Amino acid sequence: MFTLEKETVLKDYTALKKIAHLYIKHKKYEKALRTLFAACGVMYTCNQIYCDDEIEEYVKQIAGEVCQAPEKYAPGKKVMFYDGFGNDRRGLAVIYLKALLDAGYDIIYVTYEKLRHSIGEIRKLLDEKQMIYIRQYHFIDQMRELNRIAANSGASAVLLYMYPDDVVGVGVFSLYEGKLERYLINLTDHAFWIGKSALDYTIEYRSYGAIVSYEKRKIEKERIHMLPFYPHIRQEAFDGLAFDTVGKKMIFSGGSLYKTFGEDGLYYKMMEEILRMAPEVIFYYAGEGDTTRLNRLASKYPGRVFYSGERKDFYEVIKRCYLYISTYPYFGGLMTQYALAAGKLPITLNSEKTVGEQTAEVSDAWFFETKEEMLSAVKRYIVEPSYLREQEKKVRNSIISPDGFAKELHAILEVQRSSIPVRWKPLNTDGIQRVSLENMNREKYRGLFCRVRTPFLFLRFPMKFIGGLCYNITQYKTKGRQGWIFRK
Repeated sequence: MFTLEKETVLKDYTALKKIAHLYIKHKKYEKALRTLFAACGVMYTCNQIYCDDEIEEYVKQIAGEVCQAPEKYAPGKKVMFYDGFGNDRRGLAVIYLKALLDAGYDIIYVTYEKLRHSIGEIRKLLDEKQMIYIRQYHFIDQMRELNRIAANSGASAVLLYMYPDDVVGVGVFSLYEGKLERYLINLTDHAFWIGKSALDYTIEYRSYGAIVSYEKRKIEKERIHMLPFYPHIRQEAFDGLAFDTVGKKMIFSGGSLYKTFGEDGLYYKMMEEILRMAPEVIFYYAGEGDTTRLNRLASKYPGRVFYSGERKDFYEVIKRCYLYISTYPYFGGLMTQYALAAGKLPITLNSEKTVGEQTAEVSDAWFFETKEEMLSAVKRYIVEPSYLREQEKKVRNSIISPDGFAKELHAILEVQRSSIPVRWKPLNTDGIQRVSLENMNREKYRGLFCRVRTPFLFLRFPMKFIGGLCYNITQYKTKGRQGWIFRK
């Protein structure tokens, strides 16, 4: 049986960095950036460290070689929003942009041309003249284009919303120290990312991320701000269900399926126990990923377990469920907020040793320290609907309001201060690092060495590259293929 060891990850990661350094020495900057991009992908996925000053320096060095920030920069009153994700499905970029508009800021929104089709909500929100697209493909050309945009922006501040491996954004904005106030929106607070060299402040959405940034990334407390987010709820018509719910109590859960893997399949064991509690209980999961474990559960409980891919109308589904069960051992903070907004209890088993705390103030009505406590509560909710309704009333108004969010963001940008305190406490991240390795099989790990932009790594890691190529092709063919569990 394949077991990925921390030493293996660190060895391969170090090898990638050495390759990148050689490319830098020979001024092959594009290949250097692509290799660093691959290294970041390996470490983000395997999550054995949280930052790397050496990679930060390499990226900054390359940026300084291929483009240069203006020596004389005259900031105005504009705020730039750099969106490396370019996907408004999760809604976080939308709520930030709305808050900036509400506060009266003049916005410059920057993303990539290839992502134009996935920012429909943002395009409705902003004028086309406020939106700038990076059209180049190669990293070096993207750096130069982004640098020209920044140099001519007249912005006094930039909000950085980007992937953990965004070598382009990190490289360019690392050159703007002392010219722009740089705020990194730390969405990926539980895992490795680059960006330390490109920020003056981090904006954290929970105390867990703030503590990781302070203890693991060595970012000073005075540069860390707290700003919990709220769910951006799209007005989507309910698209129906592929199964009958009359006389049933639908337990709903959702998110990327990898969040349910680990801890010896505890999530699926709990769902099986819940299905045993009453014959009217049915289980529906919406998300993307490996459905093997769901298929096994469905085979044991025919006609009671259902699955679909992600749905645009998932909030409407949550509104219609009996209970929402969070994933485990990785629980979804945003899904928790959607459940609370819908008036549902987001039943959650605490896995603080693996992923930290929730994004909303927790309640003993839905947040449990042990499996036994959680299952006991779920059983009572199932057999006593009136008691469930009482508990649901207790969690109303437990997430920040849009007005409150806008007020806090304005304070952060204007006086570098948030009124929301960080709950500082000792942190143990051994759990999440262990689970990250446990969830990695040989084929998936090899796939990290065969990314779209790095075909030349075949010469450096031939066996990993070929194995990764086969794995990635298989995943591409499998993705979206209809499984034998009926999909809506």
